[in-house]
Amino acid sequence: MLITMSDKEIQRLAVLQDVRDHRITQVRAAEILNLSTRQITRLLQKLNQDGVSGMAHASRGQPGHRRHDVLLKSECLSIISEHLLGFGPTLA
Repeated sequence: MLITMSDKEIQRLAVLQDVRDHRITQVRAAEILNLSTRQITRLLQKLNQDGVSGMAHASRGQPGHRRHDVLLKSECLSIISEHLLGFGPTLA
């Protein structure tokens, strides 16, 4: 499974793996990531429980809650193309 992660999430994962491998402490990781030690503990638990996919934002890949229905979108586009055909893109 392919996981899309931002640069910030990739850096966070690298630091957390360093903590897990005992290369740095949780306090140092908190300083690097500008988080509290409690957040580092929570992220480590999430990493141990869900793996690398747990580090990606949970909403990634989900449709937006303000998204309009596909039927409504196609209906609007058909009305625009039917009635406003002569207008340019700035007036339509």
